[in-house]
Amino acid sequence: MTINKNVTKIIFFIGFWAVFYSQAVLWRNYLAERTGRQPELNFMNAQYHFQRGIEYGSEEELYKAVKLDPTNPHTHHKLASYYVSFYAGARLDRAYEEYRKAMLFADEKFLSKILQDAYDNAQNIQRLKEIVPNTGKARYLFAEFLRDKNIYDEAILEFKQAALMSGQARNNKILAGSYNWIAIIYMWQGRFADAVEYFDKAFFCARENVLKSWILRNLGNTYAGMEDFKKAESACKKSIESDPSAAANYYTLGNVYDKIGLPRQARDCYYTALKFTNDRYLLEQISKKLKEINS
Repeated sequence: MTINKNVTKIIFFIGFWAVFYSQAVLWRNYLAERTGRQPELNFMNAQYHFQRGIEYGSEEELYKAVKLDPTNPHTHHKLASYYVSFYAGARLDRAYEEYRKAMLFADEKFLSKILQDAYDNAQNIQRLKEIVPNTGKARYLFAEFLRDKNIYDEAILEFKQAALMSGQARNNKILAGSYNWIAIIYMWQGRFADAVEYFDKAFFCARENVLKSWILRNLGNTYAGMEDFKKAESACKKSIESDPSAAANYYTLGNVYDKIGLPRQARDCYYTALKFTNDRYLLEQISKKLKEINS
């Protein structure tokens, strides 16, 4: 049996380029290592395997991408999603391990998405607590996540944990923000004395005037809930001093005056608030208040 000469040429051509390509890859890797470009090469190779993993739904390709670029949160997140979808919940332990690794390297926006995906796949808050990184930023975002789910007691615990870690790291923004949200949740729950305590802590840690103004406005609302209107008025006026262009500050002070029977002062505050807002909800609330006063 004879082999066609053209077939022989094709086989030779394929073999030649296969050997050439493999040698080229070896030289590329060698030069990358010698010139310090190995991380760049790893990233490029990881992207190749990442795309193949997505295209073919391949755990092997995704795992190769993770090994080549272990600090890429998107690769870990995609591998976690693969474990959830392909194995229908049978490999949640592996999925949660990849979610944990993804969170370690994710920015604020992407970390929130990872939290949501992990929660949707298990509906298990305790598992989430176990995989959230022990940093002030991550704990703060987790606390916000719990707050938005109306899981308030757990949110308070996480905000306190975030405050502790942020205090150790001297991150005043997260520290003040954590105390502020603890106080707000206490205010929602009617625990006014506890709310005042944490608003005071938040104000002491705050550095930005906008944040100080928000804290003081919340403090004013809390004192109003306690029917201590003198302190409520004082806190609201201080919030205006900190941020004189915030419509909500004037609106809150107007509410205080309205409650203590000072309609002229309340009206002035509401009209001033109108000058500083385009927010539809706030505009509706101010309009309602003005109609009540003017009727």
